[in-house]
Amino acid sequence: MLMSTHVIVIWDDNDNDNVTTTVPFAKRSITVFKPPHLRIESAIYSLPFNMRPHKHACDACSRRKIKCDGNQPCSACTHSSLQCAYLTRPQPKGRQGRSANVISALRASQIGNIHGSIAQRDKNARPLRSPEYHRTPGLLSSDTIDACSNFFFADFYSTLPVLQHEMLDYSGDVMNTTTETYYLIVSFCAFIIIQTGTVHHTASNPDGSLLQSDVGYGQALINEALEARRSANALIQPSVQAVVTSFLLYGSYRSLNDQSKAWFFLREATTLYMSSILEENAQKSLASNQLFWLLLITERSYSIRKHRPLSLLLSSSSPDIAELGKETAASGFVHLVNLFRPFDELFIGLWNGTLSACSVDWLVSLDEHVKNSASPSLDISDIQMVNLLVTQQWLRLIVWQLSNNLGFLSSVSTHESLNFQYPIQIARDLTISTCRLPQQSMEIHGIGLVEKLFDVAYVLIDVIAYTPLTVAEPPISDLGPKDYLTYILSLVAKLRGGEDRFLPLLLEKLSQILPDFLNPLTWSLPLASFLENPASPSEKISPSGGEGWAGHDPEDHSFLQPSMG
Repeated sequence: MLMSTHVIVIWDDNDNDNVTTTVPFAKRSITVFKPPHLRIESAIYSLPFNMRPHKHACDACSRRKIKCDGNQPCSACTHSSLQCAYLTRPQPKGRQGRSANVISALRASQIGNIHGSIAQRDKNARPLRSPEYHRTPGLLSSDTIDACSNFFFADFYSTLPVLQHEMLDYSGDVMNTTTETYYLIVSFCAFIIIQTGTVHHTASNPDGSLLQSDVGYGQALINEALEARRSANALIQPSVQAVVTSFLLYGSYRSLNDQSKAWFFLREATTLYMSSILEENAQKSLASNQLFWLLLITERSYSIRKHRPLSLLLSSSSPDIAELGKETAASGFVHLVNLFRPFDELFIGLWNGTLSACSVDWLVSLDEHVKNSASPSLDISDIQMVNLLVTQQWLRLIVWQLSNNLGFLSSVSTHESLNFQYPIQIARDLTISTCRLPQQSMEIHGIGLVEKLFDVAYVLIDVIAYTPLTVAEPPISDLGPKDYLTYILSLVAKLRGGEDRFLPLLLEKLSQILPDFLNPLTWSLPLASFLENPASPSEKISPSGGEGWAGHDPEDHSFLQPSMG
């Protein structure tokens, strides 16, 4: 029978490396060997005390900041012929005793003071103000403010309902208004003077001469408004007033062709609007509802023109267009809203290339929507009418261009809007619907309307170049594509900002693609003949294009520009 037996052996420093012992209940002795690590430890402690390795570095290695093996002498000192000594007692690491308590108390006290000062500063926070800013005396007179205000509410409000009467209430002295009201009024006057060109400033030098040109004066007003806004608050607080100011700055910079700043302030306006709705529940006010639809139209138009993304989207919580007020509801503004409604994030995604799939039926229905959303027979002012009709034809062109980009165009398409020559029909409708409207009604809309005319003319040049002569050059009694191009070119040449910025681009393109068209004699004769014998607008427009505008004065050929060549 086997039995398990445990043997316990204890060595002291004087024991040998092995021990012979007798196991109980056994008839023989066994030898137990000492483990190696115990042999080494025994060997070390069998040395004299001053020769045992130290647990810390010697004085020399400590000063040299090198590794020490703790021997006496250590290998580093032996190698460097240095005296090896362990006289310096190593200091404990970290703070000890009262010093540690004092340090901890100081840290806790300082952290508390920092949090307290931050909390107190936040509690008493005030907007950052520029101590150097002072309003410029005499820069903006009451007469200029009144002229801008009277023009806006008489002629422009129904097309651009951006602000209300009470926002311009300054009690006769603009220098004594609040800073927010001051930079709103200054921005408003800058926008009216730069955009419309109908109000001229009265600021003068000490000698009585005008301070500067209208555009230069408008730029001075913009700079004043921006300085005042920065002095009021470095971080603009969301409000209807702030949205209006940003929109006015956008309009001014767009008229000045500073597109980067224009885009910045348009995005700022939409962002402030959305923030004000969330924070103040301002959606119930008439001014806020009008601002929403104005921003939606403006952003979609600018996004199409400059290939930008959208931020304002329609949803179930969007303001009801029926709540815009009687005056706005009876104006062309509502028709503009209806024009732009379907040009949503889906269309912009296709237009900007972030989406790539849509149906032919969707494009055709979109063109039909645009065609049916406005008519020259509407009972609205000339200022509203020209903006509505030019925008309508421009959007038709945009839909056609998207169809072209997606590869849906064909010379034998059953849908008119998907034909390669469709821009000729667009230019024809634009000519017939606007040729009797006064030029001043176009001037008011500034560079935005000129850009749309430029887009139509630019595409029309390409289409004419690839159109058969039978279509491009009809009989002398009829109007043709070149006559429509002549008319649009004449508008671009006469409207403010068009002659300097856009006409040279069109003439350069003409010289490359249609060089014979630059002969001024080929411009005006067919169009003048047409205008002397206009047909009734109620008649159906024939494919050859032989109609004009009823009631036209046969002696009025002012819209022709035969000297441009």
